[in-house]
Amino acid sequence: MSKFEAGFTKIHVESLLKLLNSILSGISGALLPTHFDIMRLVLLPLHKPNDFIEWRDQKPCIEPYFDSLVKCCAKLIELDKKHPTEGENMLDMFFRGVISSWPTVKQANTRKEVLLLHEMEKVLLLADFNDIRKTFVSWMNKWADCIGSENNNILIVQRALQIFKVDQIAVLFCSPKETEEDNKLVKSFYEKLLPALYNQGCNTWNPTVKKMAGLSIKKMEKLNHDVFVLAAEEMFRISSPKSKLGLPPRLPNFSNVARKVDAPNSLLPPTTIIIITVEEYEESAVHFSYININSH
Repeated sequence: MSKFEAGFTKIHVESLLKLLNSILSGISGALLPTHFDIMRLVLLPLHKPNDFIEWRDQKPCIEPYFDSLVKCCAKLIELDKKHPTEGENMLDMFFRGVISSWPTVKQANTRKEVLLLHEMEKVLLLADFNDIRKTFVSWMNKWADCIGSENNNILIVQRALQIFKVDQIAVLFCSPKETEEDNKLVKSFYEKLLPALYNQGCNTWNPTVKKMAGLSIKKMEKLNHDVFVLAAEEMFRISSPKSKLGLPPRLPNFSNVARKVDAPNSLLPPTTIIIITVEEYEESAVHFSYININSH
């Protein structure tokens, strides 16, 4: 997409999107194939530009019209949820399109990533598990990358962690499901997100991120304790392989976590702390204890 097509003032994209939103607000029945084309051919391509209006200000060219774009996408998704049609799913189409428009590491567009995370949060509030099942893994991987990457700007990490503060979204991804297949997806979410949260919480210099990561871990444990325990044990087992000499597995470095319960920069909140202990020095005798600090 050229700069002319990407939303510069020559074509007044924001005004056109406001007009489109007004038109969509007048729809009361089931969506037509034309409406799916609007999402596919108009709205999703407007997410793709990675240029800046002014490099000096680091203002992405999608920013001037982004609020109106989010409203149009949300309106079409709401209409499709209210009057579902056979075949295409508007929300599934949206997720695929936005994830494919995400800036690469080389493109380094922090403000665009923050905007896309904001939009994903708004749209996830409209979704149920059936809507996200097909794109569950893609969004999970993108979310984990935003949280756990050491190369990411702190603004991206914070915005990704803020999504966990929304209880409805946390329940959507973490709570037990009715079918075994869906529970496998939830387990994969824990196995992907828990290491990202733990590593970011331990490695970051930012106390706010440490606290947010700890609160997210605590929420994951509360929503699905059994899966949380399994994912934590698997994470530490992989990170602590047995040595070639047949010695017990090397313990992970918990100095950042288990220093002091009331330490201001500790990873986990005062209510919960994860401690790994070796109870017996057998070949693979590593046991994990989850200790509630409030009980001491």
